[in-house]
Amino acid sequence: MNTEALGLGLAALSALSTAFAHAMVKAGGDKLAIQAWVRLTGLALALPLIVVSPLPDAQLLLWLLLAAAAHATYQALLVGSYHLNDFAAAFPIARGTGLLLTAGGGLLLLGEAVPPGQVFGIALISVGILAIARLGRMGRAGMALAIATGVLTATYSLIDAHAMRMAPSVAAFLGWFYLFDAIAMPVLFCLRRPAGSRAAMLRAERRAGTLAGIGSLAAFVPALIAYRYAPAGVVNALRETSILLALVAGRIWLGERPGGWHWIAAAAIAGGAVVIVAAA
Repeated sequence: MNTEALGLGLAALSALSTAFAHAMVKAGGDKLAIQAWVRLTGLALALPLIVVSPLPDAQLLLWLLLAAAAHATYQALLVGSYHLNDFAAAFPIARGTGLLLTAGGGLLLLGEAVPPGQVFGIALISVGILAIARLGRMGRAGMALAIATGVLTATYSLIDAHAMRMAPSVAAFLGWFYLFDAIAMPVLFCLRRPAGSRAAMLRAERRAGTLAGIGSLAAFVPALIAYRYAPAGVVNALRETSILLALVAGRIWLGERPGGWHWIAAAAIAGGAVVIVAAA
């Protein structure tokens, strides 16, 4: 298996878990508490990895800190977006916006070459995602938050891709990244929740938060590794096939009712994924 095929396979694996992790965040009662649990779950992965990894040099440290800041901002926006919007509408807008910007940023900023067939596949997935988003009902504030979440998705994807390729090993990047990533959301939770009720809130969301954390690791660790071997825009395009699972999750777990056109658009997303793999 060549390295790009490995990257595409990891991106497809990531898609299987992405929708589940986001659905657990949306379904939870206190979304800040759930995000705190997600970060603490990541910390459990980080600690054994940093023990066996070298300290990052100054250049890698800078990019790791930028990655942690971008992810923290994204996580805060995601909490707000899921407060205001239906999952079946917010998720596609955020992911579709992020996909388009990541593909363009990978080309312009990282010098990635994407074959014409994969460009067509990315475009097909984008059309499907944005069609689903267009069918959702959202207010201006909800739309703005969903788009902003997409912008941060593209930002952290490009930073992660660059930093992963700079790191001396996959384990070194994952360890130090998840260590820094574990800081912001638990701190924000403590700042936004009364001191006397924090422990009770965390206990109440322990199950949902732990499941979301495991789903997040299963979704994002393969994606981070994939950035080392395949173009960032192509990796994100395959990850966005998680929209198919998001529609199912919204229907089964969250009581949302996607219409027939949602499923047609979802079929376009699946078709785009097939095109990307075929053109690899």
